[in-house]
Amino acid sequence: MFAKIDAENTFRIHCLGQWRSSQVQVTFSNRDYALPGDLPNRARQFWDEKLARGAQHLFNGALCRLDAFEASSESLQLHLSRTCYRDLLFSNAHATEIIESFGEQALVRALGISVVIETADGFLPLMRRSASLGEGAGKIDVFGGHVHPDEHAKNGAPDIFYAIADETQAELGLRAEQCGEFFCIGLLENWQTRKPELVFETKLKLTMEELRAAASFAKERGEYVEILAVPAGGKQVESFLQQNAPAFASAGLGCLVLLGKLRQW
Repeated sequence: MFAKIDAENTFRIHCLGQWRSSQVQVTFSNRDYALPGDLPNRARQFWDEKLARGAQHLFNGALCRLDAFEASSESLQLHLSRTCYRDLLFSNAHATEIIESFGEQALVRALGISVVIETADGFLPLMRRSASLGEGAGKIDVFGGHVHPDEHAKNGAPDIFYAIADETQAELGLRAEQCGEFFCIGLLENWQTRKPELVFETKLKLTMEELRAAASFAKERGEYVEILAVPAGGKQVESFLQQNAPAFASAGLGCLVLLGKLRQW
């Protein structure tokens, strides 16, 4: 299925699986990635110009960079280091230039995390992103965010399962006991920016109506302007994607296509 969804120039899937937290290992180098050449100065100037315009809610927080990965049916190994949101936005905006001048490995490659959620009554909640966000403004997306090397750290390394649970709860106002187990189901890459996206799935103990009620009190409710509900069936998801694919963020579209492959829709 999803054969008519034009994703060829939107994202690519690096790996697909269904890994529990015990099957994912992270090695972390506590060093900051430095853009090559004069790009650090240009990134600072780019950031300052964005701040001066004041049209977006921007905060230069620390992020994790995906340096490399290895995947098998039994395990997923992630090699991470440090970067920041300022350099990520610059890298995203100048990806073609950076690749042509320095190669793909020079890109910031900050690791995004996304989760496909299924409610207790069989819906996949999606969000329409706020126009003020630095990435994917106004686009349809799944929920998620980024892995932060300090606030998501456990035992000296970022914990990606803690990170996705934290991001989900912050955006939807959930308590830990309202979420089911999180599974990591794959790794995507935005074709244009080469930004990697680690994909998870979970099933909530709440109905769609109960989720909307909880989300109205979420501390990061400003990240989106509405919550959409798509029935969690292959034909319904395919139909929704066919009608709305151009309106999707790359990661959100990739997550639903990846889920379809996992469930063999």
